[in-house]
Amino acid sequence: SEFGDDSEFGDDDSTSFAGPSEPAAPVNLSGHLNTLNRKAQRIFKGFLSDLAAAGYTPIVTSSARSVAKQASLQRQKAGDSTLKASSPGGSPHNYGLAMDMNFSYKDSKTGKTVKVWSESPKNIWKPIVDIAKKNKLRWGGEFPTNYDPVHFDVLKGPGLISKLRNIAKQKFGADVTKWPQRELIKIPNDFIV
Repeated sequence: SEFGDDSEFGDDDSTSFAGPSEPAAPVNLSGHLNTLNRKAQRIFKGFLSDLAAAGYTPIVTSSARSVAKQASLQRQKAGDSTLKASSPGGSPHNYGLAMDMNFSYKDSKTGKTVKVWSESPKNIWKPIVDIAKKNKLRWGGEFPTNYDPVHFDVLKGPGLISKLRNIAKQKFGADVTKWPQRELIKIPNDFIV
């Protein structure tokens, strides 16, 4: 593949790797960042800048997500036993507080481009997670009931989504399909790190 031989990483967390060889070239992610809550944008910009300095190139697969898109994703994942999608209004993405991303880097030993993705062992994720934690982001690879290593969000902790959902219900009504995306991303500042 264009990202090198993924089979070398297997499922064993003890696999060693060399890590990035040099800072990564800048990637324009303004289209994704602009969908986020303003405070979340600042936090993610710092995270992305630190990642680039460490040699990681992000491959963003999702940022803010409408409740309609969330409902569609939940239907798609209904039969998947490995990864469950949150209900509409039940995801940090719905409030512009999360990004899902894979990464690539140029291996310092082999010179190959390596992809870090959901099936990569945890030790490959560790340097990225350390950078995320430095920027006060939560990592989906540590979620107790739904291992989601591509997920990063700015929530202060678990349990806050239900509070956000209740605020949205009070403000926009019980029918989540009518919740305005542009307004949802303005709600959560008190819940952000």
